[in-house]
Formats: sequence, structure tokens, C-alpha cells
Amino acid sequence: MLETFIPEIKRFTIIVGSFKNTETFAQNALKEVELMINEILETQSQIQIQLRNAAEQLQSFIPGELENIPYKITETSRTMYNVEKQAIYLERRNLDILKADTFVMKNFEQIIDRVGLGNQLASTIKISITNESPDNHCIRSYQVNLSPSVSNEISIIFGIENPNATSGLLVYLPSGKKSESIENRDFMAIEMVDRKIRFLWNNGKGTAVITHNVTIDTAKSLLKDDHAWYRITAERIGHIGRLNVRKVKPIYDIPDFHRWVVGESSPEASVLDVKENDLFYVGGVPEAYQSPDLRSNGKLSGAIYDLTLDDNNIGLWNFVRTSGCRATHSGILHSSIQLHSCYVFHGRGSYATQMNLKAFDPRYLSISLEFMSYDTDSMIFFSLKHENEQFLALELKNGRIHFIIHYGHNKKLKFLSNKSYNSGTWVKVEMARALRNSMETGVLRIVHNGIGEDLMDTLPDVEFDMSNSTMYFGGFPPDFSIKKFLEKHGLNYKDHYSGHLKGITLSNPGYNTMINPLFTATELKNTFYGVEADCNPKAHKSVLLRGNGFLELKSQPLRRDCTFGFTLQTKQPNALLILSTFMGQPIKNSDKNYFSVTLMNGKLVFLFGSEDDTSSPRSFVSEEVYDDGEMHTVVAIKRGRRVSIYVDDGVISGNDGVYLAVNEIPAPITGGLYVGGIPNHLRSSVSGMGKSMHNLNGLIKDIVFIDDLSVRMVSMTNPISFLNAGIGRDDNYEKMTNFFSYDELHSFFLHFTKYSYLYVLFGNARSRRGGFTKNEYLGTGGQL
Repeated sequence: MLETFIPEIKRFTIIVGSFKNTETFAQNALKEVELMINEILETQSQIQIQLRNAAEQLQSFIPGELENIPYKITETSRTMYNVEKQAIYLERRNLDILKADTFVMKNFEQIIDRVGLGNQLASTIKISITNESPDNHCIRSYQVNLSPSVSNEISIIFGIENPNATSGLLVYLPSGKKSESIENRDFMAIEMVDRKIRFLWNNGKGTAVITHNVTIDTAKSLLKDDHAWYRITAERIGHIGRLNVRKVKPIYDIPDFHRWVVGESSPEASVLDVKENDLFYVGGVPEAYQSPDLRSNGKLSGAIYDLTLDDNNIGLWNFVRTSGCRATHSGILHSSIQLHSCYVFHGRGSYATQMNLKAFDPRYLSISLEFMSYDTDSMIFFSLKHENEQFLALELKNGRIHFIIHYGHNKKLKFLSNKSYNSGTWVKVEMARALRNSMETGVLRIVHNGIGEDLMDTLPDVEFDMSNSTMYFGGFPPDFSIKKFLEKHGLNYKDHYSGHLKGITLSNPGYNTMINPLFTATELKNTFYGVEADCNPKAHKSVLLRGNGFLELKSQPLRRDCTFGFTLQTKQPNALLILSTFMGQPIKNSDKNYFSVTLMNGKLVFLFGSEDDTSSPRSFVSEEVYDDGEMHTVVAIKRGRRVSIYVDDGVISGNDGVYLAVNEIPAPITGGLYVGGIPNHLRSSVSGMGKSMHNLNGLIKDIVFIDDLSVRMVSMTNPISFLNAGIGRDDNYEKMTNFFSYDELHSFFLHFTKYSYLYVLFGNARSRRGGFTKNEYLGTGGQL
């Protein structure tokens, strides 16, 4: 019911109010700096006048005034003395400005943190939206920070109560990139026409449309009827699209709920060319973007409760612009009640907080949990008492478990496991401390696959009090003070945990309780973001590599007619991107069968090797370079022996393409697809299979194989082997929208004070009240 969410809205309002107070505080500080600068300018003007008058008097010479020269020299000395005093004053005021800069930037950083927290809180509000009135239709836009990709997925939970509403636009994702005609502009859309759901997409070569058989029923009450909500899922992989419509919690099941409708667009275009500044629309879209292939009225019908794009939940209340929308019912996310004992952390800024560690007993404290993750470095659990700066920390460090008990005053117990435990399987951890015979004892106990590892240490003459401390799970909210504290103690606050937690238990003498990191109440300021009560494994589609790792997945043959592609982002000129090989595989096949994609001097190099090809491997080298740090989608379309290479939907292999010696290149299906690097023991054996064997420092995502037998988006969730690979990671989740980043703000303010002070010193720079606009500043490149 709506009342359930009032505490969340109140907490959000408190954060917004706090943000406004901080903003006002910072603005006052800026005004203070401006007054200082005006005062300095006035002093500088007085100095110039006094020096000019003194110089004119000394330069003038009248014979009758010879006796006045000693007097003029004395007056000039006095003037210079006054100038010197005022120069010292200016120097001191400059120091005041620098102090004010630090003060204001601290408040700016708090503003950014609170804006981020406000966005996160808005994203967690679970209240559906609908039209404000029959004549005032709901339209909202969202910043989703996308990049060009070979794959996209949209998921909606939708219901409708109005029996007369039969058609409407649900969501629309357009590319902001201009095209020669609106008919070829990239977009994805979901609409309802005559109570049937249609999925439309266009990769730049014409629109494809598919319609599902399920008819959307009218609900008597979406508030009361859980079975009236529908989950609509539309997915695009390359030029293949599919659509499913089913009830979230049906009274009875029907075959159509499990049916996926599949369609194809032109195979010559596989990339949806959207950028990070493009907006995602609900309920309507500007006419300039609207495709003529839509058949609905372009307005929202019904209510939308949940919206997900590319596995990222889009908070319906974290919008950029809105018109004609109102809050309505709560909805339902799952077909069955979820037991709150297992949680998934998405890693893209995710965290959960719990205030007030209860029933603390100084004699003994134990916290146990199970985790499952591929993270190399991330914070799993952290508990801090601000008053005494004592804390507990459990983190992954190079894949090993690191546990710290910090007693303050540079006294601590530290434990580091002997093995790595970021294998993507369940690991049980118990972290405990106890006071025995005036001796503090710390324990770290680890159990994995039935094999244990126990670590223990002691420390005399210390006290430990964690009563009323704050617990953090998986990371930290945007908080200036906690960042500084973690930096001070060398702890990891940047890498949020990506994976699962379950069985979180707190034990004291006579007290044993399960902890729900998502528990919240009106009187508690518990916050969470990017966390769900769910134990289902997530299909990761990206891997972030730092130049010292690799990932091995199941490969797939390049069949007679197929499409193979992936998305790349790097600034490294020489690197192995993809290699498929039988080398090192248990399956017996010729090691001469392989294919690879590498970067050499920034250029893409393709190699295709076959045991039936007696000549050297067939190859292709691009003319352009792609080590520019931008996202690039690489696609190879194979038809018989001819391979055409595309980058960002533009053909780069010419009209003839690359001709292979065979119709099919075999590949191992149990492994052998190496991403971003190669194990050291294979390096010499495969050195001729790629132009570069350097490990990649960059991002690979959305690896896809499409042929007559399958449409496969390669999951990185269960790798055959890996090393130092950030599975499921990318660097885009922390980008802020519609606001300066901290670095921009800091550079902006330094630029402001520097410009004004140079005016004071040299008098040849323009002064401007209030500094510069963002566009003016960025237009200078941040330089004077």
C-alpha cells in the first residue's frame, strides 16, 4: 500500500533538505570569497594610484623647488612604506582565499555526496506511476548512461485498470545521434496496441517489429490483485530480437507465458548507437525522436511499477524531467515470497547500512556470513563506532580475505587468508573477538568446500566498544566524512562488492540474531542501493581487466553463416582481445584451428587459422585505430567463406571482405575462449595465433555468437578459469548526471580564484562577479 512507502519518501525529503542547506552554506562561502576579492581589487587600485603619484612627483623637476627634494624623497619613502604594508595585507588575504577555497570545496563535495544519496534514495522508492488524469498523460525521462552495444534488454512490470485504454506507449529509448532519415534512426520501444505488446527496434537499417500473443487483461484493482501485474521483457542481441509477456504471479499458468516471440532486423546493422547523454523515456517521447512505425497513440496507458534496462534498475522516481505523472499502487516483483536471508549486491555503487549494532557485549562478539563473488578487491562488511574510531572490516584483497579489528591509537589485529576465495562459489566466514583474561583475542575462520582455514592473534591492554555502531554491507553511501576516514586508514571504499551474501548472523553471549541489511524503519536512517533479496545467479556480460589478468570461457565454432561480436574500451595500443584455441584443451583437435582479435599499434588485427589451410593464417588489419578510450563495437559477419568486419556498424573490410580457406572454423565448446589475456603456461604455445599477446588493460563486454543453431550472449558468470578479472565490472556506474563531477567543481573553483587573483597582481585579466559558467570554463580546457 502507498502508506508503506511514506517513511522512505520522508527520508528522501530529509536528504534533499540537508542538501539544500549545504548548498546555501557553500554559496555563502563563495560570496565571502567574492567580497575578499573585491577588497583586494580596491587595495590594488589604491596601490597603483599612490605609486603613480609618487613617480610623477619624482620625475617632475622645477629649479625653484630644489629645496623640496628632501621632502619629496621623505614623502615617497612613506608612500612606499604604506605600499609595502598593503602588499603584506594582500598576501594575507590571498591566504584567506586559499583557505576559503578549501572550505568551499569541502562543502561542494558534500553537495555532490548528498545529490548522489538523493538519487539513490529516489531509485529505491517502489511506487508505480501512471497518468495524472485522463487528459494529462505521464511522460518521464531518465539518464541511463548507456554506450553503443550489440545487446540490450528492457524489462517492465506493468498493469492496467482502465477498460477503455487499449493502446499506449510504454517505453522508448532513442539515439540522439542524427541520421539521414527518421526511418533509420536507432531506437528501441515497447508499446501496447489493442492490448497486445509490440517490441520495435532499429539499428540504423530499418525497423523490425514483433508482437506477443498474450492479451493484457484489465485489473479490478492493481492494489489488491497481485495476479494482475505483467512482466514484459524485450531483448535484442545483434539484429535478433525477442519478446516475452507473462503474469508475475498468475492464478493459473498458460503456455504463452513461457513463449518467446523472435524476429530479425537487417543483419548489416548490429549496434544500437546510444550515448551516455541519451535519455530513456516512459510514456512519451519528443516528436523529433518518434518513429513513424509506432502504432500506439504515443501516450502512457496503465501503470508501470518496475523498470530495468540492461540489468540496471531504473528508479522510477529518479527522473530528469516529468510531466503529468502521479504516484499510484505498489506492485509485485516476484512470483513467490522472497525469504530475506540471501542478498545480491550489483556492485555498481551498491551498499546497505544498518544503524545501531544491538546488544553489544564487551566479552564477546561474532559476526558470520557466507559470500559468493568473483571480486578481486572489494569491501564486504564494515562496522564503525564514530565516537572512538574503532571498527571491524572484512574485505577481499587480491582475492584473499582480509579482516581487521581496529582498537584505535594505532592498535589493531589483522588477518589475511593464505588462499584466494573469489572463485564464484559459496565461502563461509566467521569473524570474532573476545576478551579473555585481560587479553583481546581475534579470530578469522573460513570454510570453503568443507576445507577450513583458522587464523588467531591476541593483543593486550586494549578495550573494544562497538555499541551503537553503524554497519555497512558491500560498500558505502556517498559520504564525505566516511571517505576521509577510510582513506586515513588505507581501506578500500571505491570498489563496491559485487556478489551474494547470505546467513548474516550476529552473536553475543545470550544473543543470536539474523541481520537483514534491507531492514528499514521511519526512525532509522538506514539506506541501501543496488541490493536485492535474491539468490539467483546473475549473468554477467562484462569484464574489466587491469593488464595482469585474463578470462577463459566456453568458445563456439565460426559456422558457415554466423555473426561474432563484442564491445571494447581501452587506451592500450597493443593487447590480446579475443582468442579461441584448442591449445591446452582436453578435446583432441588440431591446434591449427583458431581465430583471434588483437590490437597492434591501435589497429584491429583479425587472424583465422585452419588445419585445412596450408598457407599462412588469413588476416585483416584495420586502417583506423581504436585505442582512444571510447566504446567500440566490433562485429564479424561470416557468410560461407567471406567475412565482413564492422566497427560501430560501419564496414571496415571493404566490399570484398576477408576470404577464408574453409567454410567453418572449429572451436572447443568446453573452454578455450580467452578474453583479454592468456595464462602464462600457454603463452609460448599460442604466440603465433595473435599479433599481440599483451594482457589487456580495458573493458570487454557483450560477446555474442549468432548462427542458425543458436543466439548466444556469452555469460561470464561461470568462467572456466580466470585471473585478476573484474567479472561483471565496468567503469560507468559512478557517473553523475546533470551535475559537475567533484574534479570539475574543484578545477572550476581553483580557476575562479586563480583568475581573480591574477587580476589583482597584473591588472590585465577581466574580473567577473560569480566566476564563469560551466560551458565557459570547459571551453578553455581548464587553462588560462
